[in-house]
Amino acid sequence: MTKKIPRRAARRQVMILVPSVPSPGLSRAEKDLYKALTAVSGAHDLLCVPEEKPLSARLDEAALASRGAQIYSFSRPPEEAVSGRVKTLITANPGLDVIGFAGLPLLRRHLVDARLFAPAKSYFAVLGAADIDALRAPGAGGTAPGEADRRLLACCDAVFCPDPRGAELLLRRFGARPHRYEDLPKILAQLRCAAAGPEKLGLLYLGKPPAPGRAFCQARRKALDRRLPLFSAVNRAVLSSPEDIACWAVSAGNFTACAGLWERLANAARVFPSAGLVLPFKAEFSGPAASRPPAAAIEALSLARQGNHTEPLLIDDLPLALIRTEAFRRVGGFDERFLSPSCAWTDLGLRLRQAGFAAVTADDAVVCAPKGRPAPPSDIDLLTHKWCAEGLKVMELLAFELGGRQP
Repeated sequence: MTKKIPRRAARRQVMILVPSVPSPGLSRAEKDLYKALTAVSGAHDLLCVPEEKPLSARLDEAALASRGAQIYSFSRPPEEAVSGRVKTLITANPGLDVIGFAGLPLLRRHLVDARLFAPAKSYFAVLGAADIDALRAPGAGGTAPGEADRRLLACCDAVFCPDPRGAELLLRRFGARPHRYEDLPKILAQLRCAAAGPEKLGLLYLGKPPAPGRAFCQARRKALDRRLPLFSAVNRAVLSSPEDIACWAVSAGNFTACAGLWERLANAARVFPSAGLVLPFKAEFSGPAASRPPAAAIEALSLARQGNHTEPLLIDDLPLALIRTEAFRRVGGFDERFLSPSCAWTDLGLRLRQAGFAAVTADDAVVCAPKGRPAPPSDIDLLTHKWCAEGLKVMELLAFELGGRQP
């Protein structure tokens, strides 16, 4: 009789941005941070992101320089690069729901940007003795320190402090209720995301459905009626869908998806709650394997583009898309007068923008699809005429791009 081994509970994913990789053998502040990170990694899956190069690299450079070697070292990356790195890691790890910042400078530089990008995540701050001294110092002109810092600390779901005196200052002057370093694993386990995003997702497809990942295991799947035009079928399915389906993924072509595409699309819907339409980046490959590029190539391209999100003016032919049901109903769905998919999707995106929603291209979710058919001149004329009130110059550019980008 074989003994059943109990399944290990899923560990929570935690990301923390640190100034540099701390060392256990240097200053007190680095020792404290090293112990805190060790405690977190013992109970959670920890993703540690240094803003600067690791300390070991700097020590190696110093050792070589002491022996006469000239070291040409890159300076610290600009704030925009670090912020982009944080966004990349958020989009690349859909299960990541707790994000931390070690030190007041990192909190000031990156918390607001990260919170605007991913408002549903939980955020925490790990402050050291130097950070407490900076908060204790008077502001400009001898005024009391930091209303801006008060707002930053209020944005944190938890604050950690190394000593009781610092905790008393945070509570009295900033209204924060700090915790001890030793309580990091326990408190992080209690943090909950504000909004988990759509719980139920719909999947509309023509023909054989794509293989969904975990995010779509509980999705409601529905094949589009081939007897109807594509846009009429999508309108009928989405406009009459139950209220509990927050988003519908529309797969209208034979797409080759990178690993984790469905999770990334669902994560993009959570990251962009104001987006009525989320579109992955459509990759184009050339060469012998252009018809069916290897999954590894698509995954590599996806990794290279992660963290980049734009709002498109022109939507390509037959995209794989994630439609928010509320937004789609508000604008009345597709305009069924169009024959060309590219014109119909572009018109839908423009009407969503007019209604206050975004049409977001999620470059971190890469797919490969066959090239579409050219848009007929009648559709380009209809699109230009329909939107000429928004500005003839913009529509002339749109019509030129639409005609020029078709094969």
